[in-house]
Amino acid sequence: MMNEINNIVAAERAKLNILLALKEEASYSSNEQLLQAWLDATGGVPVARAFVRQCMLELEELKAVKIKVAGELMIATITESGLEHVEGRAIIKGVLRPEVR
Repeated sequence: MMNEINNIVAAERAKLNILLALKEEASYSSNEQLLQAWLDATGGVPVARAFVRQCMLELEELKAVKIKVAGELMIATITESGLEHVEGRAIIKGVLRPEVR
């Protein structure tokens, strides 16, 4: 039970970190390989590419990102809804809320 809760929290944190990374990009977009490196750097533990892809797909289902595929890579672009979440103006269920600044 505790491990399942830890996994849920880790996924919610990863989805927030993906949105934060996309917000910082000039194009508001990034590919799964760069997002994986970002999560490795910000999360403290390495994450599998499959985990990154799953988080990206869940964010797309939540309308927080749009995804396109270029060759073998998924590319995510943050949506207005995703921006509102990271800026604290809206809440997306299933994504960790950003810290109050």
